[in-house]
Amino acid sequence: MDREMWQPKDKTSNNGGQIRRFYAGKRILLTGCTGFFGTGIVEKLLYTCTDIDKIYLMVRPKQNMTMDERINKYFEDTAFDRLRKTNPNFMKKVQPIYGDLLKENMDISLEDYQLLTKNVDIIIHNAAEVSFVAKVSNILKINVMGTKYMLDLAAKCSRLKAFIYVSTAYSHSYNKRIEEKLYAPPCDLKVVEDMIRSDEATPNGISEQSVRDILGKWVNTYTFSKSIAESLVDDFSRKTSVVCSIYRPSIVVASYEEPIQGWIGNNKGPALLHILIGMGLLHVLPINEDTVIDFVPVDVGVNALLASIWDLMSHKKPTGTHVYNCGSSVWKPVYIQTNYTLFFKVVEKYPFSKMVWYPFVILARNLYSFILLHLLFHLIPAALCDAVLYVIGKETKAFKLAWKVTTFLSPIYYFCTGNWAVEVQNTQDILTYMNPADYKDFFFDFARVGADDVIYRYMHSVRSVLLNEKPEMLPAAKKRYKNLKIAHYTVCTVAVLFIVFFVYKSMCSYC
Repeated sequence: MDREMWQPKDKTSNNGGQIRRFYAGKRILLTGCTGFFGTGIVEKLLYTCTDIDKIYLMVRPKQNMTMDERINKYFEDTAFDRLRKTNPNFMKKVQPIYGDLLKENMDISLEDYQLLTKNVDIIIHNAAEVSFVAKVSNILKINVMGTKYMLDLAAKCSRLKAFIYVSTAYSHSYNKRIEEKLYAPPCDLKVVEDMIRSDEATPNGISEQSVRDILGKWVNTYTFSKSIAESLVDDFSRKTSVVCSIYRPSIVVASYEEPIQGWIGNNKGPALLHILIGMGLLHVLPINEDTVIDFVPVDVGVNALLASIWDLMSHKKPTGTHVYNCGSSVWKPVYIQTNYTLFFKVVEKYPFSKMVWYPFVILARNLYSFILLHLLFHLIPAALCDAVLYVIGKETKAFKLAWKVTTFLSPIYYFCTGNWAVEVQNTQDILTYMNPADYKDFFFDFARVGADDVIYRYMHSVRSVLLNEKPEMLPAAKKRYKNLKIAHYTVCTVAVLFIVFFVYKSMCSYC
């Protein structure tokens, strides 16, 4: 179906959205609410699904902060600005529940356990340890055992109609084409429990080689853990009458439209990568210009998730586990070269005021060329900079920063060079059931998502929110950008002339 010519099947339902009506009166338990994607889910449900009955938010209090204090601080985030304006009493629909996925049965109190088992209609299990370098036992406890404990809870919920597990498009990334289907897990729970015990019993944790031997074709413990969790959900669906789904988004980036254009939750992952490039600190990436970059604006991903739950309970067979992927690589592919061409146009128009060098990036086609260019453009210049700083009596920190960049790029190298195709037919098909009101309220049609707009809004948010740069700082930033550009091309010209002169003298010496 041509998505640009999209027309809803139900042309008689212009008076209201089916999806809104579906969520009316529902009681939902959500984990991972304080994360970027989880915050988007909470805000969207409270803002759009105004007739929802209750959202139970599973959180754990931070040190020196009570549960109420953490929740109050959480809802002060700018993501909830529009919600506070339109529905200042939204907190009446929110109930925090203490739960810790690192602890057996999540350490939920008996009172809260009974409350949930008697009231919850839908569970959205979104919580996860997303770090690639976290302690092995922590990743497995949260992502695998935590999912098991959630399923144990789900089995006791008398009203439960659906269990939704938020996974990742890369849970089985050894496949270059990620289909909307279940894949075989790498191992069973016994292996996971043995790994946790071994990791906790060893002062420095399981050795890297031992972990690598266990992971097999899985690239890291994160994807390994998510694939096992998916299998637990499927096992659960076969034993109960609860309809289950696995939702797999690809790389989640700043919002397209909601709750505000370009809303971004943290400076990790893609945001940090673009900050480093925009600041002129990162100039080489281990990626081919023909690689397709897969991304999901957070609001597009949230809308697709919430629409998929409606589709799951309205149009799917009430048995087994259904899979929905969400990504751009197949739906509307954007090549890395196109992405960075747009990126540098935005950086030139809205440069960062604290950039240290003229921003540019070289895309290395293979690991060997990347290592060489990384040495030439990052490590050697950093060492020279530190040498100058040492001579003039200032703190040497350039090489330390360059090494941090190295350690940042190392775990994401695999994901930069994968070039996956994420199939999304099940998710696309939801559009055919939506009426115009649904389409407007829960927009996730990638065919109409402009890559230029995504990058512009993303970088505007990085600049204004993450780097806290004010509009009045822009003229000075543009002047700095211009000066660094002149310096950059001057250095390049001198370097080229030096190389030409060196080659010329070398040739002359043989004449």
